Amino acid sequence: MAESTEGSNSEKGPMTYKLIFIDFLKTTSIRGPPRIIRTKHKLWRLLYSFIFMFVLGTNCFCIWTTIGDYLAYPVISQSYIIHSDMVSDRVEHFPDITVCDINAPQPQYAHPNGSLTELGIEAEVFLRMILTNIDQILGGEPEKDLNKLNMYELDLLRIQKKEQFLIENNTQGLELMEMFYSTRGYLQQYTRSQRYQIGHRKEDFIVDCKSLDWYVSDQETCNMTRILLHQDLGFPNLNCYTIQLQTQPFDMVKTNGVSLVLFLGPPGDFLPEDPPSPVPLDSGAVVYLHEHNTMPFQQTSFNIPAGFKTTVHLDVSKVMKLKNPYSTCSDSIELLFKNLDGDPYKYTRDACLAENMQKCMIKNCKCIIDEVPAIENVSYCLKTQSDSNIVKENIKCMKRMKSPKHIANCALGEICLDPCEKYIYKPRLSHTEWPQENKQLPVYNEFIRGGPHQVVYHEYEALLYENSPNMTSSERMNALKQLNLIKESFIKLDVVLNSKDIVAFSDKPFYTGLSVLSVIASSLIFWIGFTFFSLIEILECLFHMVLSCVSQGNKKPSSVH
Repeated sequence: MAESTEGSNSEKGPMTYKLIFIDFLKTTSIRGPPRIIRTKHKLWRLLYSFIFMFVLGTNCFCIWTTIGDYLAYPVISQSYIIHSDMVSDRVEHFPDITVCDINAPQPQYAHPNGSLTELGIEAEVFLRMILTNIDQILGGEPEKDLNKLNMYELDLLRIQKKEQFLIENNTQGLELMEMFYSTRGYLQQYTRSQRYQIGHRKEDFIVDCKSLDWYVSDQETCNMTRILLHQDLGFPNLNCYTIQLQTQPFDMVKTNGVSLVLFLGPPGDFLPEDPPSPVPLDSGAVVYLHEHNTMPFQQTSFNIPAGFKTTVHLDVSKVMKLKNPYSTCSDSIELLFKNLDGDPYKYTRDACLAENMQKCMIKNCKCIIDEVPAIENVSYCLKTQSDSNIVKENIKCMKRMKSPKHIANCALGEICLDPCEKYIYKPRLSHTEWPQENKQLPVYNEFIRGGPHQVVYHEYEALLYENSPNMTSSERMNALKQLNLIKESFIKLDVVLNSKDIVAFSDKPFYTGLSVLSVIASSLIFWIGFTFFSLIEILECLFHMVLSCVSQGNKKPSSVH
């Protein structure tokens, strides 16, 4: 019996990898191959083979398309509401508020006795330097010994020289005069501390700052030391101040905004014959709303007039993008720009573009321009204390770099991407008259009386009850109607949130690895019935085919022997 079995096995012989493969095609759970192998009629076999190849090709195309779509990293956007109870810090989305006076205060160049102040001495040096530089750049010699002229004589000579350029149609001279003797050119000569002395001081400009609450009328006073000075918003907005609600000692659960009273200062009595340009003709304040710890530069801004209470109602939304490879955004780029406390600003695309422009200027001209924020420890191109030849080269380089071609190249020197997460603020403004005519005296009492500007507002002092006890209410009201100095000097600004909730727009991947795997598996099952067990069958078949090849390879040398 044993001999019979052994003879039968030797007759059949071991299975080759071809036989194993054919046996797999006959028994596999994949739809198609068993039908093709078992069909005896040749025509039907060809038809089934064609159908299977067509279906297999279609299935491969679907899988290829799905993988291609996945590698394109498409996203879907969804919007939802972030409720206040989901936010750990109720005002984390409140913007920073930066306020600037449209007009810088008029510097005091001379003491009452006629002697020059520190700023007057600086102005005298500046006038002497620009006249010297203009003469040297134009290749001429000074008509007078400029060192013997005082500030008033130098300014008169400048006016005469400008008139001469106009008569001679000297465009280069006029261009240099306009470039140097401008608000921008003039203020570039000063250091940050000197510009602070010229501009509005914090305590003089922001005379009142309080919190606004959702449901209660209690107001908390701001910590003025936490209001930050900002000097890089361009001239003549010398000293701007940023109020950050997040750093104030308020109860953040009930706080929904901030209320400011801004004092623009009394109008000056100095009327220059030929003031630097451009000098704003309007009055009021500029307000910038920007995300917390970002630069105000190029952010949402609007002007508010004096004599009004402006209420800004804010709708806040949050945009959240997926990082690479789903979108081109970044939150990790570190900026060179720092605030006056030395802390770096949070990344924004506009700040990145401005930084690229200044880096380009430093690389090509060894100086910076004033149209964008300054970089520390680098002088402006129009710094007149430099040698006239250096200034001349700076002007040439500056003109070349300000051409549209170079501006585009500089701005794109390093890729500036949108941040992956940012808040968007949509302000709605409303104005009401403030203060009312009959409320000017309380404003005078609270913010002017006893201060350095009381003498300018002496007419209000005379209308106080203790100073005019015999004046009737009607007479006092009629007198107040004739006065508008208080209204021209003050602004009230309230910035409040419309809602405790935030509208969020978030991107999510259209495909994930698991969803792509599910789509591919579903496609395989639908088209050819390929399941997980079919994969096990293929692996088993491959194992037996390899084992067969190895066995046959081991038997060949022995048979030759």
